[in-house]
Amino acid sequence: MKCALVMTGGLAKGAFQAGVIKSFAEYNLKPDVVVGASAGALNTGMLTKLIVEGNFTPQAVEEQIIRGWGRETSLATLWGKGDINKKDTIRNIFADVHTNPFMLIKRLSNLQMDVWNRLKILFSLSFFSIFNNDSVIEMLERNMKTPERIDHDVTCAVSLTDLLAHTEYVNGIPLNNYSEYVTFKFKKGENENLDKRFKNFRQIVQASGCLPGMFPPAELDLKNNGNKRLYVDGGITKNAPFGRAIKLDPEIQYIFLVSTTPISKPILNEVKTFPSIIGQIYEIIVTKDIVNDYRKVVQINEKIKLLSKILERSKKGKIINNSRNNDICKLGGFHGVDDYVSKRCVEIIFIEPDQPLEGDPFAAIYRKDRKYLIDTYIKHGYEQGGKVLGEFMNRIATPPQDLEEVEMPA
Repeated sequence: MKCALVMTGGLAKGAFQAGVIKSFAEYNLKPDVVVGASAGALNTGMLTKLIVEGNFTPQAVEEQIIRGWGRETSLATLWGKGDINKKDTIRNIFADVHTNPFMLIKRLSNLQMDVWNRLKILFSLSFFSIFNNDSVIEMLERNMKTPERIDHDVTCAVSLTDLLAHTEYVNGIPLNNYSEYVTFKFKKGENENLDKRFKNFRQIVQASGCLPGMFPPAELDLKNNGNKRLYVDGGITKNAPFGRAIKLDPEIQYIFLVSTTPISKPILNEVKTFPSIIGQIYEIIVTKDIVNDYRKVVQINEKIKLLSKILERSKKGKIINNSRNNDICKLGGFHGVDDYVSKRCVEIIFIEPDQPLEGDPFAAIYRKDRKYLIDTYIKHGYEQGGKVLGEFMNRIATPPQDLEEVEMPA
């Protein structure tokens, strides 16, 4: 059995996924493929690090992932550090002020004489974001340290959004494509250039978490051709990339999709405040493609089952690679017999809150009860993960009654 773990975005509600990850560790279920976007990318990076170093245990998850969400998501921590000579964020504009703009009215006496120059920059909107990336980078350097060696195989991918777009040709027509994936494959015993590989891994994870307006874009040269591009939150273009998990390993049978917002249940959030409106819009943007992608996977599964019944087979039951079978496979959306037999039915298993998590996606950053919210998200994720995994383990322990329904192409 091979499985993948796919984690969506959700800002501070990504703590829900941390609880789910702990439940995976308790069941000793190590994903073969891990894919994440935005907050899910942060969890992907920290989880991958634990898996490759052979330290995927409930205790390690508690210490390196769960506690990290408790420490790193506060407004004070995100305010972080900044360089006054680099005026691209609100944080940097007030870099040498021992406070934050939310306390300016009470702490005006702390400002230097150039306060009006700073306010001019602020109100002219000549900056990229509220926060800089320093605090997130420091957090990843702590929680995604380069392991001493690779002790366990794992493949992971992170989605990014290319602000400048890259050209993709479809039937000879150039189209703008804003989505990007970066894949990392770690094999047991392949320990060369680990520092360089993990440094690159941390940069990609950090870039996927750059929510526009909250953090500045990450400037990266992904193709190593001297052409740096600007990347932001991967959840904007591909928030639930379980299709990528299937492509990374064609032997994947089960994909656990961990969403911080309900997908298969009605959303009953109250939209009353500015943060709640922005949060609801964000959730709409990052979840709009999940249903369509899920529908595509179901349709492909149905095609695989149908073609398995009508394709010509040899006396030994093996599918014959002839012109008729190739034509049928192409009609079914595959490139031919070889492409078809490389596919298998994949089951998508949702792990989601049973009801919308309390607060907007930013609440656990700015509210006074943020610690309570983070703890609640983690606890709920742990409980939901344990419930779904318990049912899953019981189900796969019982052989299916009708083997024809699940038999894959030979």
